[in-house]
Amino acid sequence: MGEKKGDSQLNYHPKEEECKRKLHFYNKTLQGKCQMKIQIEMLTTKPAHQVRKANALTIGKVAKEKVFRQGEEHDFWKEQMLHLHSTLNKVRFNIILKDVRADVVSQLVRHTKKAPIPTVQSSRPDWNGGQKRKPSDETYISFMMEHSAESWLELCKQRLCRSTMKETRLVVEDIINAMAITETPFFEALAEFSVPKCVDRHGCCERLQCGYFKRFLKYVDDVFGGDTNDIMARFYMHDCFSVTEQRENRDS
Repeated sequence: MGEKKGDSQLNYHPKEEECKRKLHFYNKTLQGKCQMKIQIEMLTTKPAHQVRKANALTIGKVAKEKVFRQGEEHDFWKEQMLHLHSTLNKVRFNIILKDVRADVVSQLVRHTKKAPIPTVQSSRPDWNGGQKRKPSDETYISFMMEHSAESWLELCKQRLCRSTMKETRLVVEDIINAMAITETPFFEALAEFSVPKCVDRHGCCERLQCGYFKRFLKYVDDVFGGDTNDIMARFYMHDCFSVTEQRENRDS
């Protein structure tokens, strides 16, 4: 298969379209398994135009609102997330979780890189009908976090690591799966770029290594026979690898 228009930086493999279909199916299947309720809400009106307008302003130009052809907006967001210029912070969105464990929420709240804004349901007895407090791993609450793309990607680098508490990682994976099936180009691209630190850095920097990155490299060699040095190709191949691992581990 030749290069897809607008994706010249991604080295496509003949199995690419098949993987894409499987990816979409697995994400739907995994999302169906999730007991927690997830809502993803775009806060910025016309986000692509806001970023294009800011990009144009930095070089003394004015951007007209663009009508994207099919696939173009997805490619636009992938390019923005690859470069992570400050203008991408014009886009803000909410992730709202209901019936999520309180100890998982505390792990997500502790992530402060790039200034996400958390809102957490109170556990005060006088606000909850006099209910006594339970241990955090037995308490289920509602939680909302406002993110930019960059703050979310920073969270993923830490909370998708296998050294993170498993329950927290599974919640983050479920959020990514929800993003991937929104059919909204911004969130679809963001899901593809949501990777653990080892994939982002192209190698594990932890003293005690879990072997995840080595499994990923083997998967790339077996399925794609490809090179992981290209960032966009690596992130795409990890997207396929991640949902394949989730399917195998959660179905077992």
